[in-house]
Amino acid sequence: MLNYREALLGGDGAVRCAVFGKSGMAVGSVVNAIAILRQLASSEESHGVIAISRNLGLSQSSCHNILKTLVEERLLTFNQATKKYRISDHFDEQIRSSPAGQLADRARPLLKALADEFQLVSGFWEVHGARVRLKAVLHADVPIRIHMTEGQRLPRHVGALGRCLATADNIARKELGDVIARLRWQSPPTVENYAREMVRARADGWARDEGNYIRGVVTVATAVSLGASPPLACLTASM
Repeated sequence: MLNYREALLGGDGAVRCAVFGKSGMAVGSVVNAIAILRQLASSEESHGVIAISRNLGLSQSSCHNILKTLVEERLLTFNQATKKYRISDHFDEQIRSSPAGQLADRARPLLKALADEFQLVSGFWEVHGARVRLKAVLHADVPIRIHMTEGQRLPRHVGALGRCLATADNIARKELGDVIARLRWQSPPTVENYAREMVRARADGWARDEGNYIRGVVTVATAVSLGASPPLACLTASM
């Protein structure tokens, strides 16, 4: 299945073919819209119309009109305070129905039951390339809780879920030092600890983070796949 965000980043042929009409001539406004989406999809930062138009060689008026349309279609988000644009959290859902989103909706009652029974916070994280995004979070009804917000993002290989995904990605032990060093941890794990949890993930289907990502918080995670396909989501339980 085509990953539209990755296709934009890589100039996938399935996306390029959408810009041509029956005559085979490129449709300028569509080409420019895809160029804008590709630029914003390649950055974690937001950008203003002046910077976008300058980088792409577009007139500010044309660029502004395209940006406004993309916001209306919920492909981009516009921040009124900063006057900048970024890829919308709803990007994939707007392009196609998200299997992970459908699974998250079905998993909510089970995640809530898990949270209440063990007085913890449970989460459903959708895998998006180099990052994961929290699609659903369920808290136990207790006065003190771990704060997690739907829509928040994390690097792909951080925490307990990161160990699960690193296992699925077949990351070699000799590469783990660099992987760990690139990520932000409150108490970074050793290579031995990270590798041990990868072994657990491969053997038992789940991994654990004991205070590495956030001190004092223990998280267990498991990856979710459809058949033999790569993981499309992770489930977490934290306390």
